[in-house]
Amino acid sequence: MGRGAPNKKGLTYFPKMIDFYEDDKIFDLLDRYGPLGVTVYDCILCIVYKHGYYAEIPLDKLSKMIIKMIGNKWVKSQ
Repeated sequence: MGRGAPNKKGLTYFPKMIDFYEDDKIFDLLDRYGPLGVTVYDCILCIVYKHGYYAEIPLDKLSKMIIKMIGNKWVKSQ
């Protein structure tokens, strides 16, 4: 019987297009929110892909997960 990597849920790697920052949607995100917006988007992608290709997570939990990943220094008080 062959030996391989154990089965696991989600992905450990996902490719990123080399023209990522040339995409109009990413450009608009950068224009509106700066690098923090793209960082948050990238965090969301990592969270989703960790679960496979879909993650149903309540917004408050997702927010806490992102803050834990990037730190609360960037969160503005309202």
